[in-house]
This record gives sequence, structure tokens and C-alpha cells, in this order.
Amino acid sequence: MGLYGLHHQAGLTTHEHERAQPKGFKWLQIANEPHNPPTNANTEQSAREKSKEKAEMRKFDPWPIFFKREWNRNWPFLAGFAITGALITKFSLGLTEEDAKNSPFVQRHKR
Repeated sequence: MGLYGLHHQAGLTTHEHERAQPKGFKWLQIANEPHNPPTNANTEQSAREKSKEKAEMRKFDPWPIFFKREWNRNWPFLAGFAITGALITKFSLGLTEEDAKNSPFVQRHKR
């Protein structure tokens, strides 16, 4: 007999029952209810329903929101790295063996 049964025996109406039952005791009501384990048919049906729910409900993807927010904050740094990298690459590829032979820096660090 659950909480409802005790209140019902006491002669309380539905509204009095709701006021008399303290909040947070839903677990006690659930614990007093009889447990019906699922049969194979129920398990298969619930598995099918879950797969339908998965197909219908699209998974939340946080990456577009993250990239939009971070792009607004970090685009100057990314542009600076791109320009710096392009300049270093341009000047590095422009050096020849002749420039290396004539460079005092290369001569000092030559192994």
C-alpha cells in the first residue's frame, strides 16, 4: 500500500492528498509500486522506439557555435600568423647557395 492508500484510508480528498504528501517523496511511491520486468516483446519494442527517437532527434553539435565565437575573437592572431609565415617562407625560398657562402652568420654556424 503506497502513500496514496494511506491518505485515501484517512479520508483525504485528492487536493488534500497532494498537500499532505511532502515534495521529494516520489521515490517512495515508486518503490511501493509492483515491479513488472520487461518481456522480450517489450524490450524489442522499446529498442525500436529508441532507434526511432534517435533517428528523429538530431544530435547537438557544439562546434559551429564554438568556431563562430572563437573566430570573432581570434581572427587577428590567425591573420598575423598567416602573414608572418608567408613572409618567412618567401624570404627563405629566395635565398641561394651563393647567399649562404657570402653570409657571415652561415659561416659562423657552419658545422
